[in-house]
Amino acid sequence: MRQLLVFAAVAALTGAGYAAQDSQSQRFRAGVDLITVDVAAVDSKGRPVEDLKPGDFVVKIDGKPRSVVSAELIRVDRGQPAKAVRPTDALISTNAAPENARRIVLAVDQTLITPGMLAPLLRTASQFVDRLAPSDYAAFIGFPEPGPRVDFTTDKPAIRRAMHGLNIGQPAKAFPNIFNISLFEALTITGAESIHLARAVVRRNGVTVKTLTRPIAIVRDPTVVTRATTRPKGVPLTPELRYRTGSYIAGVVNGLANIVAQEEFELSKPNRRVTSDLLLVRYPGSQRDLITYRDAVQLNGASITGREERLLDLFVKPTDGLRERARRIMLGAEAYVPSMFNPIFVLGFLQSDFQSRFELTLNDAGPDWPREAKAVTFVEVGRPTLLRTGAFGDIDAPTRGTAWIEEGTGRILQTELQIGRGKSLPTMVTRFKLDERLQVMVPVEMRTENPDGVAVYSNFRRFGVETDTRIPTPPNPPQ
Repeated sequence: MRQLLVFAAVAALTGAGYAAQDSQSQRFRAGVDLITVDVAAVDSKGRPVEDLKPGDFVVKIDGKPRSVVSAELIRVDRGQPAKAVRPTDALISTNAAPENARRIVLAVDQTLITPGMLAPLLRTASQFVDRLAPSDYAAFIGFPEPGPRVDFTTDKPAIRRAMHGLNIGQPAKAFPNIFNISLFEALTITGAESIHLARAVVRRNGVTVKTLTRPIAIVRDPTVVTRATTRPKGVPLTPELRYRTGSYIAGVVNGLANIVAQEEFELSKPNRRVTSDLLLVRYPGSQRDLITYRDAVQLNGASITGREERLLDLFVKPTDGLRERARRIMLGAEAYVPSMFNPIFVLGFLQSDFQSRFELTLNDAGPDWPREAKAVTFVEVGRPTLLRTGAFGDIDAPTRGTAWIEEGTGRILQTELQIGRGKSLPTMVTRFKLDERLQVMVPVEMRTENPDGVAVYSNFRRFGVETDTRIPTPPNPPQ
């Protein structure tokens, strides 16, 4: 990686003010401060630009331009192994650093960490530290106190170890007596099976005067023998039904390729009605890879602009980068409909190529279903997961659910899908029905939770892009 270090000059004048000249000459102290700004300059193809001069930069402070006195190219070799850190290095602090080294502080507000947030936070922060150059200095601090603290060091493992000392629910220092113990510490001290927060609210004449919170541990009595509740468990999915389901989905994927449907989605929080075109585009060169494309065209009856440009961008331009263009258009629709609400996700999961990533079990469908229908539950066990989340797409989002399948044909009648971990998970239930004109099973309704909504699908049709080129024929020469 190459970066340009730009030095900007800032003139500073200090003094008590100007007064009329007297017998003693007035003295003012003047100086010039140089500040450095890291700049990563790349061309249209993402390649670093290495021949920039000071005159190629404009630096402004509070809207006022400052002169740039120097532009220095900094080369950072990320493949260079880190220098071994000696045990005594932690006892020595110095401002002598390599020429290309950066100093980076990672600060975490412990008051904002809630149960369930710590693991993804540690994973993302660790990946950031791993991407630092070996010569970079990093420091870590968790605030308010008590919290982990590491001074500037090139010892990246020391930074990662300090992260694990973060406290969950650390209060502001003004209330140190309420709760300043992490769940890990409580479990280590008490050997408890679970930790809960007990909260007491003190009111006087109906007015809250104080709220007290204490961690409490629930410990199982080892002298009491308990037995888990017996639950009916399905049997593993047979190879025959796996094969029939995979073959059926392969036919559906082929039948749904280049199909567009109208989606009417009523959603809550906030309440809105979104009309979209839902398209399934076959990826060039693939027989089983469909790119889902939702183009939001109306919001509460009002048109959303830019639709013609989006369609031209997707279908008329060369196929190089088709997946990225579809992703950008889907992100545009994300403002109206969460992209995780996809009626055919489960079909993709149950394709033959992906079945091994799931634990599949067969259960009775229940009295509301025909005798030949079975409930197939699926739990994603493969890692990394097929769906990802997080700012960098680096967090697993495991999926689980049920598909109601005809045992004799492998045909899928309904699916239920949950995404992620914890409580209040996004959930969607999709019903499928045979489209008489296209002769393929299509989604007709999807009900969602978190947020609540109902999507109805209609007007399924096949689309294509055609071009008509006319070559003018010159007139015949005179005889």
